[in-house]
Amino acid sequence: MQSTHPTTWRAVVALRIPRDGPDDLASCARRRLEAPAGVDAATVTSVRRIEPALAATVVTVEATVDTTSDADAAAIEACLKAAPGSQRVDSVERA
Repeated sequence: MQSTHPTTWRAVVALRIPRDGPDDLASCARRRLEAPAGVDAATVTSVRRIEPALAATVVTVEATVDTTSDADAAAIEACLKAAPGSQRVDSVERA
C-alpha cells in the first residue's frame, strides 16, 4: 500500500561490500540500501566503522532512507535486512 506522503527514516546498518566494488564504500552501501522494494532513495550520512577482510569489507553506515510505503520501523528494519550484503541493522527510527 502506498502512502501519499514520503517518510524518511534514520538507520544504522552494517553491509558487506565486495573488495572489487566499482565505487567507494559509501556509494556501494547507498546502492545496496536502495535495492530492496519499498526503498525509494537512500543517503549515507556517515561511515561509522570499516572492517576490512580478504574478499570484502564490512562497513557500518548511518543513512537516511526515504519511502512512500505505510511501513512502520519494524517493516523498514526487515526491508534493510533484505538489502544485498546486509549483515545487521543496529537501529531504525523516524527522521
